[in-house]
Amino acid sequence: MDMDVRPIGSKDPTRETFLTLDGLRGLAAMLVVFHHQHLAGINNFPDGAYLAVDLFFLMSGFVIAHAYERRLAAGLQPLAFMRLRLIRLYPLYLFGSAIGLAVAIAFGRLSQVHLAGPIDLLRAAVCALGFIPYFSTDPTVNAFPLNGPGWSLFFELAVNLVYAVFAVRLSTRALGAVIFGSALLLGLFAWQAGDLNLGFRTLGFVGGLPRVSVSFFGGVLLYRLHAAGRLPKLGAHPLCAILAAMLLLTLPISGTASWIAALALVMVGFPALLILAVTSSTPSPGVARMFGWLGELSYPLYSMHGPLIVGLAFTSAIGGVTLSPLQPGLALMPAPSMALLALVLSRVYDHPVRQWLSRQYGAVGSPLPTAART
Repeated sequence: MDMDVRPIGSKDPTRETFLTLDGLRGLAAMLVVFHHQHLAGINNFPDGAYLAVDLFFLMSGFVIAHAYERRLAAGLQPLAFMRLRLIRLYPLYLFGSAIGLAVAIAFGRLSQVHLAGPIDLLRAAVCALGFIPYFSTDPTVNAFPLNGPGWSLFFELAVNLVYAVFAVRLSTRALGAVIFGSALLLGLFAWQAGDLNLGFRTLGFVGGLPRVSVSFFGGVLLYRLHAAGRLPKLGAHPLCAILAAMLLLTLPISGTASWIAALALVMVGFPALLILAVTSSTPSPGVARMFGWLGELSYPLYSMHGPLIVGLAFTSAIGGVTLSPLQPGLALMPAPSMALLALVLSRVYDHPVRQWLSRQYGAVGSPLPTAART
């Protein structure tokens, strides 16, 4: 999930305040990759790592509120805000979808068991181009079959619009009521599904809305409390937040009551982790550089790893190539390789494209006073 709200090339004198969030989102992106590799049979990994997406939503709400809340309240138009968000999200999402289309054409399918003819592929491509879900009666087909993580970006944009039009004007108490209502609805969906892994397929797609609402607006609420000086000043070493995130996201959450543990992490564990991160001490120069790299690669990695892993899974299931020899030693290789590719992609594709789009369509006023990449 992306959270970089700064215009390309703008200076950010307060960015160091939330530098730990850069490291946190980079780590979360890597854990999502390991989770999806696990589903493809490349490595073993705890099932609960899928909740890293909920952590992304929480961090996104915090930093977007930091960057835009005052400007939206002062008159920044919601459509101008959404244009900026699309400039940030769309180029890398489209790049990943292009990889996914190539994979789908090469194997002639949209899932391991769903054969896809030319009409199916064309419809999937049109949906991907329009950033809209591909609804299928086949439960094995993702809502965004060419780029699976696209579901979270879709809901991210939806909740961004709701925030810009309505929620930015809500009082803190009213915002808390929205979070509480969303949590009740999410709990109902999770109870029915047996976990919180909602929104990525047609079945359970609508559950993605309360899932993003709880965490995104929770992040907005935490930002307001932070801006008002009402969060505890923990002052922990920034690596404490990284270690805590690794612990929380690798918990063995499974079984019939796993949805309760997952909901507790989303409602209590992740907000506590965010407080730990945003009130941590200033990283040393070396740690700051590491966090900067992690922050830079996180969204490119998130936006294109899905179709690459799907290609590996198709190769295994359909091409007869066994992935089990990758375990245990080589199982760690695909994720770092994709991370390096993501860093290159950020610099040779994403930044130049966004610079051009910002010059053409993104000028809406003065540079944004933001601190963390989100």
